[in-house]
Amino acid sequence: IKKKKRFTEMCKDIDYFFEMHEKYDCDNIINSESTQKEKEAWPQFLYGEDQYGHPIMYDLIGSSDCDKMKKIFMDESQPFGEVAYKHVFRFMRKAENYKAQNTKKYGKQIHKQIQIMDMKGFTSDHLKGKNRKMTKAMIDTLTRMYPEGTYKMYIINAPWPFRALWTTVKGFLDPITVKKTKVVGDDYLKTMIKDIPIEMIPKEYGGKGVWDIEYGSVPKNYPVDVYHGLD
Repeated sequence: IKKKKRFTEMCKDIDYFFEMHEKYDCDNIINSESTQKEKEAWPQFLYGEDQYGHPIMYDLIGSSDCDKMKKIFMDESQPFGEVAYKHVFRFMRKAENYKAQNTKKYGKQIHKQIQIMDMKGFTSDHLKGKNRKMTKAMIDTLTRMYPEGTYKMYIINAPWPFRALWTTVKGFLDPITVKKTKVVGDDYLKTMIKDIPIEMIPKEYGGKGVWDIEYGSVPKNYPVDVYHGLD
């Protein structure tokens, strides 16, 4: 019965993948960009890679301004989540292109990334009302469309309100991802450098990276072109 249930769920996820892939034209979404206001309201960026070639993704949704998030991503004139899905899929396509390029570069399959969630500035409002609904919807979609995509996850700058709500947050995540996740405070660097060379960490995060952070993409003059890879 369990095997049959897993198979049924897998089939549903495959159908969901193709449904969302077609709805948001994911083959061509790389040809469009999120607006500057969208990038600032929900900052994400790619920066560096670990010793195995896994790209490193930073997501600052936990540090975001809740009012800006509502204004930009929860516009009632559009279906709920519409702008957010496009924003996330544009970014994820760049991450997938990065992995495809590293697969060719290193001659081995690279289909995972290290994810860093910066929770500095997190408040309980991030997990209330529409913000909670949005977060749950995005995590659910990413889990279903990019299963097993996370090599490791670091949740950094985690204040006590987040730690108190960690049990709730874990409920949004895939159990396998939870096992790969480390929750740390502002002393995160000593934990991160066990997996990530300090030269691959931005200066803003205590590293020695030479590039400037670019929201929505890799830094300018970065040695990887994230606009090509899967094509």
